[in-house]
Amino acid sequence: RTTTIPTPLGSAALDDPPSTDLITTTATTTVTVTAMSSPTEHQLTERQLQAIEDEIKSTQPLTSIRLPIDALIHQYQSSSSSDDDDDLDDDNGFLQSAKLLAEKYTHLRRVRGDGNCYYRAFLYALAERLLRRMEGEEISRLKDKVSNSMEWICGNGYEATTIDMFHEEMVDLFDFVAALANDVDSGSHHNHNHNNNNNNSNN
Repeated sequence: RTTTIPTPLGSAALDDPPSTDLITTTATTTVTVTAMSSPTEHQLTERQLQAIEDEIKSTQPLTSIRLPIDALIHQYQSSSSSDDDDDLDDDNGFLQSAKLLAEKYTHLRRVRGDGNCYYRAFLYALAERLLRRMEGEEISRLKDKVSNSMEWICGNGYEATTIDMFHEEMVDLFDFVAALANDVDSGSHHNHNHNNNNNNSNN
């Protein structure tokens, strides 16, 4: 069996930077203070976040190749030597979880932890399962379900304009999976390449 496990990514909490454009209006005057030409705190924060994002993109693919589940066990065994008691407790907990997963699964794929990792992991695992098991009827059922889901989604309160792009991506995904359904030997390989090639264009 194969499971897809998202890799953790640190997050940062940022306070809203103070505004650099100030407009003060009184009964008789309007004073406008424009931003200085030097980088503002907000701009510096954006640049820092962009640099972090670019580094993550350059070092972490959207999805990894298939790895033996033992890779997860080794990861937490190596980090369990930490001197920090809190880190040690956390790592021991993760290690036990990895061992439990190893009783059921043989492989994993690491997924970039960028806020979309859960959805990417779920859809990737679903696509790979369908391709590996040659479940043609299930692929057709899900493809039709997704293609005809817009009316149902909008009927539950979503605006078509806000979800149209995501719906189109889902339809394209199942069209892609359906096209590979008859190529069981290379389907998973093409799925991996397709997913990570999109990283270069969409990120």
